[in-house]
Amino acid sequence: MSFCTIKQPGTSSAMNNTKELKHQVRQLESRIEFLEEQKRFTLDLLEAASSLGDFQTAIGRLQDPSIILQETASRIQQLLSMRTQAIYLVDERDSDFKPAFCSPAEDSEFVAENLAHLIDKGIFAWALREKRPVFISGKDGVSRFVLHALATSSRVRGMYLGVLSDKPGEVYDYSLALLSILLANSANALESFELYKWINKINQDLEQKVRALATSEQELKRHRYHLQELVGERTVELNKVVDRLKDSVREKDILHKEVHQRVTGNLQAIMGLLSLQSERAGDDVVRGALGESQARVRALCLIQESLYRAGNIANVEFQPYLASLTQELLQSLASGRADIELGLDAQNVTLGMDQAVSCGLIVNELLANCLGHAFPGGRSGRIGVGLRLRGAECSLFVEDDGVGLSLGSESREPQSLGFQFVRSLAAQLGGRLDFTRLDPGTRVSVTFSPCGTQSGALPV
Repeated sequence: MSFCTIKQPGTSSAMNNTKELKHQVRQLESRIEFLEEQKRFTLDLLEAASSLGDFQTAIGRLQDPSIILQETASRIQQLLSMRTQAIYLVDERDSDFKPAFCSPAEDSEFVAENLAHLIDKGIFAWALREKRPVFISGKDGVSRFVLHALATSSRVRGMYLGVLSDKPGEVYDYSLALLSILLANSANALESFELYKWINKINQDLEQKVRALATSEQELKRHRYHLQELVGERTVELNKVVDRLKDSVREKDILHKEVHQRVTGNLQAIMGLLSLQSERAGDDVVRGALGESQARVRALCLIQESLYRAGNIANVEFQPYLASLTQELLQSLASGRADIELGLDAQNVTLGMDQAVSCGLIVNELLANCLGHAFPGGRSGRIGVGLRLRGAECSLFVEDDGVGLSLGSESREPQSLGFQFVRSLAAQLGGRLDFTRLDPGTRVSVTFSPCGTQSGALPV
């Protein structure tokens, strides 16, 4: 007896649909799990990319950029599976690319060899111009390189070279976009590091200059204080010297006044004695000689008075002295002779005391001779006295329009005692004595150099 299985209609189809639904559910669950994993991975990568900016807070404490490069490579490894990573930076001195980082370090020669190959092929320059990752085969034709420029908005800082692992897996577009973000942040961090380093150097230089300035200021204060002490000491010393000088000047003034009084008294005494001798003399010749001596002593008195009034015993302004001397002589020797005119033409030359005394005695002798002999018998006339400076020489002269001199037979000069005295005074001045006939009258001049004070005793 046989049994046959009776299938209910639609049962098989329902089972197939159930299996299909379960399969689709499993696929959806797998898809959701994959998307959640990708989401977590993407968030991790975004956090890693954004966290590169954390270097900004610690850049000022970095000594070199190696930490930035290490962190950059570590975070790129989270994006792409790399066998080797290297970073070349631009050297500021020669603008050449120099190796700055390689991991693992033993692959540095391999990277350098492939870099040279990429430069020769022009691929390196092309990758610098691109603003995206560039994939290229290595020199061996097997290795796959990723090249990406490290650039800021202002310039290129370097080049990233990565060698993909043998099983890199699938490379997603968002991974490459994040790679560009990471490398841009890394370039900005490198530029900030350079800026901080430059600012730190400026700050160190400024601090050094501030310290040097502070030291200099302290030194200046010490020198100023020392200078004030020295000035104070010198001021005290100078005040003492000034006090001593004042005492010396007072003593000098007292001595000068005493000497003047004694000299004046002695000269007046001599004049008094000569006057008494003249009154007692019975001989007119003797009386005349005594009168001439009185006139000479009077000339010395005038010199002494001029020196005392000027307060200078070394030099005499000769013009005021000459004016006083001629007026004194005219009043004493030609009293009542209104018919004799005296003219004075003298430059104000400063002479040494001995020169002034000699010149005064010469004028005294010559003027006395004119008043005594040039205008006999009440004859009227004119006498001129002057002193002229011609270059380096002085010319002292006395002239008249009287009867003229009686010259000796052997020389053209008068031979009287008074003129011998004038000749001796001229020699003492180191000067030249000249006699000149005028029509009418006579001119006597003495030419000498006013340089220096002449010394020596007066002739007697």
